[in-house]
Amino acid sequence: MAGHNCGFIKASDHRPCEVFVGPFGPGGEHALCGIHTPIKARLPPLIVGGCEHVIGNHWCTRQAAAGERLCPSHVLVRQQQAVVRVAVMERQNRDREAARAEARAADAAMREIWRQDGERARARAIEAMNRLDPIANPPAARRWVDVNGVGVEVNAALPPPPAPQRPVGLERIARDPQNIHTTAVVRHTNAGEEKLLAVRTDGRSVGLRVLRSFAARGGTLSGVLRVANDVEQWYNRGTCRTAGDRLYARCLEGLWTLIEQQPDKVRAELKARLWEEASESVGMCCEGHIARLVNVMAGFDESFRPRVSVGEAIQTKIAEIAKMGVPTEDKVARARAYLTELAISAEEQAPWLEALE
Repeated sequence: MAGHNCGFIKASDHRPCEVFVGPFGPGGEHALCGIHTPIKARLPPLIVGGCEHVIGNHWCTRQAAAGERLCPSHVLVRQQQAVVRVAVMERQNRDREAARAEARAADAAMREIWRQDGERARARAIEAMNRLDPIANPPAARRWVDVNGVGVEVNAALPPPPAPQRPVGLERIARDPQNIHTTAVVRHTNAGEEKLLAVRTDGRSVGLRVLRSFAARGGTLSGVLRVANDVEQWYNRGTCRTAGDRLYARCLEGLWTLIEQQPDKVRAELKARLWEEASESVGMCCEGHIARLVNVMAGFDESFRPRVSVGEAIQTKIAEIAKMGVPTEDKVARARAYLTELAISAEEQAPWLEALE
C-alpha cells in the first residue's frame, strides 16, 4: 500500500496536514502523522458531517458546510488566515528588500567616507612635506592642497537618510495583518459593535463570570490560563481607541448580557463560541479583540456580521455601482466618492474606476 499525507485539519491555518505518512503501521490509509495521532486519540468520535475544527478536547459542535470539512464560521476563519498569511509574506518580502537597499546605501556611504578620508590624508601629507622641507619643495613648486578644498568633513559628508514614508491607502491596509485597523474599515463594519454597546446591563462586572465559563472548556490548565489572562488584561484596560473608553470591557459586558438572555441550548452554544473566539484573539490588538466579540453573535443575529477586508468591501461596492442603470459618468463619480471616503489615493483608485468605463 502506498503512503499518503496526513489529512488532519491544522489549527494554524485550518487546512489539512500534508506530512507524509508511510505505508506501514496501524491505521492504514487513515493513519495520521506523529503529531496529530495523539491529538485525535484524546478526542471523542467525530460526528458524520460535523466540523473538524478542534476546540480544547472536543470537536466543533457545528455542522460542516456543503463540500467542506469545516463549518461556515471556520471556513471564514480559514479565508481570513489565508489573507493574513499572504499580507505577512508580502510585508516580509518588502522588509527584506528595504533592508538590502539600506545595507547597499550604508556600504556606499562608508566607501565615500573612506575615499574622503584618503584624500584628506594625502592632502595633509603634502602640506607636512612642504612645511618640513622648503628646500626640496620651494614655494613655486609646492602643491599646496587645502584639506577643505579636497572634500568636506566626515561628520558632514552625508546628509541624513530621508525618513521612511508611511504607506497610504491600500498599501497601508495590506500591511495590517489584522486588516481592521483603519478608521474607514472600522466605520463601515461596526454595526455589531454598536449593538453590543447599546445592550442594557446590570452594571456588575462580568469578568469572573466569563472566566468561570472558560474554566470548563479549556483542554489544559495552561490553555485556560492563557486565554483567561488575556481576557482579564483587556477587560481591565481603560483605553482602546480613545482615553478612558473601556471599549473591550463594555462590549464584553453587552455580549455576556445578550448570551444570558438566550434559551439554554443557544446560551451553551454561544458560550462555546465565546471561548473559541477569545482563544483565537490572544495576541491581537484591541480592534482584533472587538471583532472577535462581534463574531460570537454572527449567525444568531443579522446585526452581527464578521468584519470584511477593505478589498472585499470595495469589490462589492463597485459591483453594486456597475449594476446601476445610470450613465457611466455617474457610476464613476459614485465610485470615486466612495473610494475617497475610504482614504484611497487617486493613483490606487484608477484600476477600480477603469472597470466601470
